[in-house]
Amino acid sequence: MKKTLLHSAMTLLLFSLTSSSFAQSTEEEAIKKVLTAETDAFYRRDLAAWKSHWSTDAKVSRMIISPTGANQTQGPEKNAAAMVSFIQSNPEPTNIRPKADNYTFRIDGNLAYVEYDQFTPAPTGEISHSHEYRVMSKENGEWKIANQIVTFPDTNNRSDATATEDEINSAGYKLLSLKRVNDAIDLFKMNVKLFPASWNVYDSLGEAYALAGNKQEAIKNYETSIQLNPKNDNGVKALEKLRAK
Repeated sequence: MKKTLLHSAMTLLLFSLTSSSFAQSTEEEAIKKVLTAETDAFYRRDLAAWKSHWSTDAKVSRMIISPTGANQTQGPEKNAAAMVSFIQSNPEPTNIRPKADNYTFRIDGNLAYVEYDQFTPAPTGEISHSHEYRVMSKENGEWKIANQIVTFPDTNNRSDATATEDEINSAGYKLLSLKRVNDAIDLFKMNVKLFPASWNVYDSLGEAYALAGNKQEAIKNYETSIQLNPKNDNGVKALEKLRAK
């Protein structure tokens, strides 16, 4: 009887793990298809198709971090305007298609973070290497691009990791400004997983939990932030207020 129960439990566990792995793989492939289609639309100069793969949220953003600085657009209208300007300057479609590789995914419900390397051939034969970051949101059952960061690791002076942490944190505060507190918490939690040694990501997560009324988790994250950075005066003050309640 015990062997039968153990066998049943193991079978159920294996089925659960297999189902979870399959679901994750399916979502990853769906995200890859969106990213490939968006890139393809860019090179075909198809504005309508390109826009269809982007979230319509007012706080979506794109950032290109190059050796000469950072260029950012925010909001669907400005993103589209930047694309229109690019097409006007470069109207001819091109057969160039970058190759994407080395994907890393973090998927949590309707939010996902993905980073990957992109290798783009030039007519001269040279290959441009960019490191791509995307925050994805699931809207009406379809993955959309919410935030895009492009870096050039072979030439940038700024750390890719620092740029990514800052952009994800910024996206979280954009969600807070839209009163999407639970979505912001999910994004800040993702940042904590990606950058567990950063005091600032815990400070932001603590702030979001406090706004959500989750005092226990807010205190926990502020405490971690202060342990990592005792000079975090904002965290110290916030923690004092929470404990006084």
